[in-house]
Amino acid sequence: QGILGVVIDRPEPLRLTRLVDHPDSYGFPPDHPAMSSFLGVPLRIRDRVFGNLYLTEKADDKEFTDEDEQLLVALASAAGAAIQNAQTFDDERRRRAWLGASTEVRNLTLAGGSRPDLLTAVVEQCRVAAEAETVVLALSNNKGQLAVAAAAGAGREQLAGLELSGADSPLAQVLATRTTVEIDDICAAADGWRPAEIGEEYGRAIVAPLGGDETVETLGV
Repeated sequence: QGILGVVIDRPEPLRLTRLVDHPDSYGFPPDHPAMSSFLGVPLRIRDRVFGNLYLTEKADDKEFTDEDEQLLVALASAAGAAIQNAQTFDDERRRRAWLGASTEVRNLTLAGGSRPDLLTAVVEQCRVAAEAETVVLALSNNKGQLAVAAAAGAGREQLAGLELSGADSPLAQVLATRTTVEIDDICAAADGWRPAEIGEEYGRAIVAPLGGDETVETLGV
């Protein structure tokens, strides 16, 4: 809302002598510092706007100048390039982490590791690569329910063997549709996954089906 919303909706430089004179001025919340002059520019990566830079209260003057605007646009361009480079580096780091995780699991498989060791390796390598708080791998049991076969991270002891029931839950739907989904609140979405039972609070999660081309009998969270 207000002037900040203007720069978001129309990503181009905006320079004002008095904020309150702009038709979209929304006012300030209680106890907000006084602000009059304003200069805002968008932050871009190529053609995508992902943020904005805002300046207020030009020192020793009533308003920002053309030179101020040009300098801030140049700064925003340099900042966009720096952030893009950082994102590219982070993406490459994550790719290396997932490649390393896959290699570790494959090596354990080829070495003839036991099933429990293999499942433990899968969830632990996934946790490290994804930088996740907790990773769970659930298998279908003889009662037609999903039961936690391996867990890594916070609450892993309490999660071991926990049954995740609920035919209409998002977890069951992932198995049925073989699609990966993001869930805002895993505790509310999965029957049996209750913080009171496992001593941990869990929120946002990614749930992915695991299996071959014909069958999907496992679930990774």
